[in-house]
Formats: sequence, structure tokens, C-alpha cells
Amino acid sequence: MRALTVRPIRQINLILALGFVFALILAPRAAFAQTTVAGTVTSSSGPATIQRGAATLGAAVGTPVDVGDRLLTGVGGHIIVRLNDQSTLELGDSSNVVVDQQTASPVATRVSLFGGALRSFVNHTIGAAAPNFEVHTPNAVAAARGTRFDTIFSAGAARPTFGDCHNFTDVAVQDGVVNLATAGAAGGGINVGAGYEATVPCFLAPTGSGPLGMTGAASFSASAGGTSSVGVIAPVAPVPPPACPTCIDMGGSPNPPPPPR
Repeated sequence: MRALTVRPIRQINLILALGFVFALILAPRAAFAQTTVAGTVTSSSGPATIQRGAATLGAAVGTPVDVGDRLLTGVGGHIIVRLNDQSTLELGDSSNVVVDQQTASPVATRVSLFGGALRSFVNHTIGAAAPNFEVHTPNAVAAARGTRFDTIFSAGAARPTFGDCHNFTDVAVQDGVVNLATAGAAGGGINVGAGYEATVPCFLAPTGSGPLGMTGAASFSASAGGTSSVGVIAPVAPVPPPACPTCIDMGGSPNPPPPPR
């Protein structure tokens, strides 16, 4: 009688174990089958592609962009992607961006910039919670809660006063506030306000903020004569800039300029 009772229990355990294994196998497939569309290409010019797994797609207007896609532009290339939450990603010349996350509840976006220039417009619906929007580079993290800002990552570049450091993340803020921190750092970084820019050199702490165009940082320029946006990386100033008239402290509030003499 004991053998008759043990055998069914063993069979049940075996069935449960097999069911667990099948669940583990099928779970990623089920998740993969769910909709992962993060946004849509709304503007494209020049050499621009989307890498999706082993496939390479043309970044034509109307092409869906999925979470996990890599957006690439060549020399003279340009892409604008409108995300599901109506935020936008704008890639400039010779840029490389991966869409890591785009969720609706809570509203959160994370992208990784591996090279080139990215302009981000973070949509913030009035009355709604501020979105969580982050741009990661190999050496920095730029986090915003509803703003417009540029992120540029330059590898193998040389700049005055930085010695052997050749990797730089530059952030320029047109609207709102962006927190700029060194990747992997324990501290909270610095807040960069509208009209200011800052740099993370290699894995050092961010530089102090200075007015746009006055710190020697690379920039995402608009096309000549237009309000739009064909992004190119402007050359870095060959000499250190003069002392900026205003600076932003660690809290992100501007210090008043010195009185005129």
C-alpha cells in the first residue's frame, strides 16, 4: 500500500517540476511577444538605420522603434523619434543610441548614447507625475524630469587642461533642470539649469556649470538658417574659455554675476 501512495506523489512532483521548467522556457517568449514599441520615426535624412537584433532596417518616416533597437546615423545623418509619451529623441550626425526602456506606467524612458549627439525633449503633461527620463553614456548619467537638453559623448578626443582624459560627456540644457552624474559614482552629481552646460571628463566628477557655448563643450547645433534641427557636433574650443560670468552651484541655482567695474 505504501508503494501505491508514494508513486503518485513522485509523479505529481515530476509534473510540477516539468511545468516549472516549461514556464521558465516560455516566459521570455511570452514577454517577447508583448508589444515593445517605444515610438515612431517622424523625421529622417541622410544615412540612418535601425538595428533590431540581427536585422538592419532603414529608418524611414513611420518606422516603429522598439525597446532594444539601436539607432544609427552616418555622416550627415539625422533622425527624430517620437516616443509613446510624446517625448522626442533627435540624433545628430554620426550618432549611436539604444532605446533601453520606455514604459507608460510609471512613465519612464532610458536610452544609452554610445557616440555622437542626442537632443532630448521630455514631455511633461500638466497635472501628471513628472516622467523619469535618463540618458546614459559610457561615463555619465543625465537625468531629467521634464525638460529639453542635449547630450554629446566624444571618445578619443583631446581637450586642453584635461591631460590624458579623452572621453567626455557634455550636457547642455535649454529648458528645465538636468542632474548630471558620473557613471557609478556614489554622489548625486550636479544640477544643470536652463542656459548652462557641464561636462563629465572620463570618470571624474562633473565640471562646474557654465553658460552655453562658454565652457569648451561640444554642442548640438541647429541647421543654418532654420529652427529645426539637423544635428552636428560643433568643434571644441581650441583654448580654454574665459571665466564665465555666472556659475551654477551644486544645488543648481545660479550665482549672481559680479558687479560691473
